[in-house]
Amino acid sequence: SAGERSVTMSAGAGGKPAGGAGGQSGAPAAGSGGSDVGLSGPSRCDNPQLLLCDSFESGIDKATWKTKLSAPTVDDMHAARGQKALHVHTSATGGSGLETTKLFPRVEGHYYGRLFVYFDALPTSPTWAHWTIVGANPVPSSSNMGEIRVGGQFDGKIERFGVGTDHGPSGDWTNLDEDPKGAVRAVPLKQWLCVEWLHDWDHEETRFYLDGVEHPSLHTTADVKHLGNANVKYELPELGSVWVGFWNYDQGKSVTPTQFDTWIDEVALDDERIGCDK
Repeated sequence: SAGERSVTMSAGAGGKPAGGAGGQSGAPAAGSGGSDVGLSGPSRCDNPQLLLCDSFESGIDKATWKTKLSAPTVDDMHAARGQKALHVHTSATGGSGLETTKLFPRVEGHYYGRLFVYFDALPTSPTWAHWTIVGANPVPSSSNMGEIRVGGQFDGKIERFGVGTDHGPSGDWTNLDEDPKGAVRAVPLKQWLCVEWLHDWDHEETRFYLDGVEHPSLHTTADVKHLGNANVKYELPELGSVWVGFWNYDQGKSVTPTQFDTWIDEVALDDERIGCDK
């Protein structure tokens, strides 16, 4: 939401059962990013093992996606693999993206996501300028109508990745990246990044990975504490769809710059962690 201030949370054990989806991370220790994130070359989205993988080489598949907010395009200005990628152009207080029309709900009670993202620019004002590149929404019958988000905020000095929720029983909050501990770096611009995430509503848990490396500060469980809702447990709804794109929320405020261009490529969803090489 506009002007939402972030708070750093400590993720506890959270009652995650042994063998839960989050236990499949297999990630190295947290750092600023991996050295090989599987970029360049032809698209790898012909992998039959993945539930969904879209390289946008043939444009936007209307059987897989519907427009979220304003419509993005596909072009060859930047591509992580192959020749084309999804191009999301937005104003300083707008959003654009694609939302899934199939795969959900998942009877497994969780899913993993992976995408490559190229940011031409991110907000440098106001402080706590807030944006999202992934949003997961509940099934219409859910009593928990909060959206689960992967994105980030400008903390007054640098842009940092973040995860959180909007509305629903867990409220409106963002947990900002703290990894590597004591040396967190700004979200890199003008280069491709591999972003992975887990949404596990059976165990009230999320995870975040950058360039193949898990960031423990963005591991959320039912025990997390968050701004304005210190006594409210973190809850994920049963999910009915996922969208990818770029959405900046600072309506009514002066945002710098006044427009954003973001490219997204090789979007993949599956029941197991995907990694950056597939």
